[in-house]
Amino acid sequence: MKKLLLLAALFGATFSAFAQADDQEATFWTKSIKPVAEADDLAGVRAATAYSGDVYVSTTYNQALSLGNDVTIADPEGLVSSAIIKYNNSGDAQWAITLVGKATVRAMETDADGTLFVAGNILDGVERNDATGAKQSLNSPDNYSAFIAKISTAGKVEALKIITPETDADIAAAVGDPWGDGFDMPLYMAFDPIYVTPNKLQIDGDKIYVSAAYMGDVKELGWEGSYIDMGSYVDNRSNGVFSLNKSDLSSPTNIATVQMTGIIGMFEQYYPEALSFTVENGTIYVGFFGFGNLTLATASDAKSYEFDYGKHPFVLATLKNGSITSTTYDAAPHFKDARSYNIFMSKVQNNIAVGGTYYGELPFDNSKTSGEVSTSDEGEVTYGFSSEMFLTLLNAQTGEVVSTFVPNKQSVAQSSAYDGGNISALYGDITNLYCENGVYEADALVEGEFPIVAADAFSNVSSVAVRANENEITIEGVYDEKAALAIEAPESKATAADARAYNIAGQPVNAAYKGIVIKGGKKFLQK
Repeated sequence: MKKLLLLAALFGATFSAFAQADDQEATFWTKSIKPVAEADDLAGVRAATAYSGDVYVSTTYNQALSLGNDVTIADPEGLVSSAIIKYNNSGDAQWAITLVGKATVRAMETDADGTLFVAGNILDGVERNDATGAKQSLNSPDNYSAFIAKISTAGKVEALKIITPETDADIAAAVGDPWGDGFDMPLYMAFDPIYVTPNKLQIDGDKIYVSAAYMGDVKELGWEGSYIDMGSYVDNRSNGVFSLNKSDLSSPTNIATVQMTGIIGMFEQYYPEALSFTVENGTIYVGFFGFGNLTLATASDAKSYEFDYGKHPFVLATLKNGSITSTTYDAAPHFKDARSYNIFMSKVQNNIAVGGTYYGELPFDNSKTSGEVSTSDEGEVTYGFSSEMFLTLLNAQTGEVVSTFVPNKQSVAQSSAYDGGNISALYGDITNLYCENGVYEADALVEGEFPIVAADAFSNVSSVAVRANENEITIEGVYDEKAALAIEAPESKATAADARAYNIAGQPVNAAYKGIVIKGGKKFLQK
């Protein structure tokens, strides 16, 4: 059966805490749930933690669930729906919010107060039931819409925004009816359904930033679709980043789009393979694997890229005050057969950490490939059967490659978590997937089960590992009370530039200490 592969950062504090289970000041807990009857229905597994140690987990479900502590989820009567579950720092279920209907959670993050922000998809009619008993009907007929929700610590949906794609009316009208009167077949065909699919959400200041793949026009964001002229005009996929006000999810605003350049001819289907971003103090770093001729555009700037046929390079772009600077990392061309690319990004001190999957030569280190090279009689190059995982640190100012890590290919390629040689899903935050001496920790990647690990944006005091195996989810949480006492309250950390530094055990350290330190509520690698 298809398995869900979840990979993310395994924080040093998480490993340390789980290894030292006899520490009386750390709380460890494990829960297992079976939200779906069949593994193929399991999706949307995400995790987020709060400074308080509270844990949020999302999943699809199609059967009744009893989570303990009088928290239950009713049978959605044959529908594969989505649920968001809150556990406290001892692992006791607190509440559940359900989205009954075609809904999937794609991203979650908490702020300093523990408020939860969620992004995902809905299609057709969905009923939202929050933990306070409030209900709301959400509608997205024909097309997959994006939703973004703001949820209080008590499980109340305080704000909700839906963003819907549309078919391009201008192209549909312009092509007319070439077949003569009475023949109803326009030259514009939209894939059914078109979509806006979020893949990452991040909080920065008073804004929420979301990245999404989309198809069609998204008029509320000013996003135009990409179209291929194949005798008819067909929608092509694009990617973008947008922001909303954190307070009430108002004012959705375009940050940037990446899509093919112009309307292109038959058989020329160019698109970004995958895109992610990270943001810090209003500076946005966007990364994407490209294919063909693409344009990265903000409201005030644009940069075009022409990639030779068969090439799939990586682009790192910095967006500041609307202007774009970028670096391209090239690799030899190859001719892939639907190999999947995935990206996730984090800001690590002065570097951008980029992780995900690639196929062919790795653009950051061309000596690393995704498999044995073979060349056909026509000269087409392939690189084995599977995509490979990678982790790279890039200097945020210069774009220079600081280090690159590829897991042991033999153990990863033979992992049962692969589906037909392709990674089913790859999510998470890779901020601390390296040892204290700055070397990547290969042992963090365990064959067969790659957990998604979430930690709050302020400290190492709370983390959770969520593993999906067949139709079962196992949640392993840890809350370090000693570290929580040693770290300043979230409200004071944002301006505490001269705050004391602590190691991951919560002990004060000075500038001579080498390793991961917590200062001003954030984690740093001190060398």
